[in-house]
Amino acid sequence: MKVFPSWSGERSLQVAVGLRDWLGHWFKDLDCWVSEKDIHAGERWAEVLASQLHATDFAILCIAEETLEKPWILFEAGAISKAVGKTSRVIPYLLFGLGHDELPEPLRQFQSVSADREGSFKLIQSVNDVRSDKQNDDLLKETFVERWPDLDAVLTRAGDTAVEPWRSLFVSEFPRNDYDQHLANAKEVWLVGVSLENTLRSNTDAWKDRLRNQVKLRVLLADPDPSVIEHAVLRKSSREVIDSGLMLKSAEIKASVDSLREIREVLGGKGQAGTQHKEQLQIRTTRYPLAYGAHAMDPNESCGVLYIKFYPYQIQNEQKPKLVLRANRDREYKWFLRELDNLFSKAGEEIDLDKFSA
Repeated sequence: MKVFPSWSGERSLQVAVGLRDWLGHWFKDLDCWVSEKDIHAGERWAEVLASQLHATDFAILCIAEETLEKPWILFEAGAISKAVGKTSRVIPYLLFGLGHDELPEPLRQFQSVSADREGSFKLIQSVNDVRSDKQNDDLLKETFVERWPDLDAVLTRAGDTAVEPWRSLFVSEFPRNDYDQHLANAKEVWLVGVSLENTLRSNTDAWKDRLRNQVKLRVLLADPDPSVIEHAVLRKSSREVIDSGLMLKSAEIKASVDSLREIREVLGGKGQAGTQHKEQLQIRTTRYPLAYGAHAMDPNESCGVLYIKFYPYQIQNEQKPKLVLRANRDREYKWFLRELDNLFSKAGEEIDLDKFSA
């Protein structure tokens, strides 16, 4: 029987590891797997996690207040709920006084227990119910009374650990000074968006200076094919105005191409001619229906920063959610970076700006 304690954050990790050891000593037939401890060097994290989720019989989500806005534990909860069968269970284990009503969806759909003596016994009962070789109630209670102090000590130590900063991943606005500083210091910049017209038009001189300083610039625009642009237009406009929306978005892409031609002039070459152009300025188009724009500064360095702006579906005149992720701080950074890298790798060949027509 496979048990998967899921965690996000230092205190949550301590409890997940403690549960793995505690349950493993109690039920010898359990295979308890914790991602931080049981993924060996060189293994692909996402692939290993997916295989473990698929084989999970019982998932324990170790949740503290500071983990609630961490996307990974929500991802694992959703993946587990899809992967497990009807006989399997998912139980949020609520740490340090967290209440069930404080859980967001999809976590609230699961029956939770508190990480105290009573709730922990309910957890053990649920684990025991799923096992093929169940212990009788009297033996279960007797063993729990004997072994509860060990788990209680784990919970106490975790509770005494300094809480990591609990911050919302979303920000209302990008911090302009930070953005300007990151852009000024970056040696490589990725720009991803449907048209990027505002970004390129308002910063043309800045991009020229960046290229003069040998900065690498990687640009991904939407393919100007009407079927591709239609996806972007319909995200904020009804089908009744699709024709005018297509014309406007096509004009924005054309303006971006004009800006890119101007920016490219600092390299002293046209089209795809010249090694310098190929190394410093890469421009491609994608047919993927982008629902966000992204700027990545030094994406593959430890100092990397990723700015992402999301575009809700047909929601107008409201603040669009934004993310600022750092390579040395946010676990989610690598996930989004892989997404952007995949978009570039699956895009078409580098476009010839002199022949490109929007």
